[in-house]
Amino acid sequence: MSVCLALLMVMGAMFYLKLNGNITQIDISSLGRRPAHDADPVTNLSPMNILVIGSDTRDLATGKFGSKKDLPGARPDTTLIVHLSGDRKSAVVVSIPRDSMTHTARDCKDPNSLVPDGPVRMWNSNQGAACVQRAFEGNTGIFIDHSMVLDFDGFQKMVDALGSVDVCTTKPINDPLSGLVLKAGHTRVNGSQALAFVRARYTLGDGSDIGRIPRQQAFLSSMVQEATSSQLLLRPDKLLRFLYAATKSLATDPGMDDFNARREIAQSVIGLKSSQIRFVTMPVEFPPDHNQR
Repeated sequence: MSVCLALLMVMGAMFYLKLNGNITQIDISSLGRRPAHDADPVTNLSPMNILVIGSDTRDLATGKFGSKKDLPGARPDTTLIVHLSGDRKSAVVVSIPRDSMTHTARDCKDPNSLVPDGPVRMWNSNQGAACVQRAFEGNTGIFIDHSMVLDFDGFQKMVDALGSVDVCTTKPINDPLSGLVLKAGHTRVNGSQALAFVRARYTLGDGSDIGRIPRQQAFLSSMVQEATSSQLLLRPDKLLRFLYAATKSLATDPGMDDFNARREIAQSVIGLKSSQIRFVTMPVEFPPDHNQR
């Protein structure tokens, strides 16, 4: 028994080091002037805001959604603000439409370049996590505690590590641009299908980014339920595969560079039920000449 326990401890330590070594770091050193970070006036506890960027970089993409030559750089194709309440009993996930026109820093590499004084650009034009975070903080005055970036390839791998995720559509989907074909009703999708499901827009609905946001939010809700299900927690092999895929896929700011920091955040929200997580979309208004564009 002592030998078995010692072996388990060694294996656990080795896997911890492996997970910790998977973590890559993003540079947010050029944020410049930032909002104040205040505690919740009611609970006097510190809420947490996490910026999650779905990058459209084509560096590792399969080619279904364009090549690196066609679309260079790493733009925020999907942007989420995850707000955790101070008591960690609720969470709100806010989607920011990629085509929103907002003030941005004229030069994201210059800490003295202020967002309110900068030009108006499409949100999707903010390349890099630091530029996206500066644009959000500069326009809202809301402090971001942590930032993380996930690309196409990482998203697929996280879904595949879960095995599959349930999606539900009221109508059949046949999207020739992505190759996604789904029947109406419930379907279990793999990583490749999931990526097509959350990214497709031109052949679904009104073809807008705002139109696909509810589909993205519904999928994320299903993914959260899958990742916190008892079936996953009772399968150590499957759980470790998911943790490995998650740490390998995500790039984070220096504050979340250590695996312990991620573990503490995860433990603080482990009791959250899907009913306590609310998905909303940032309100927008269209310009007067919208119909002519």
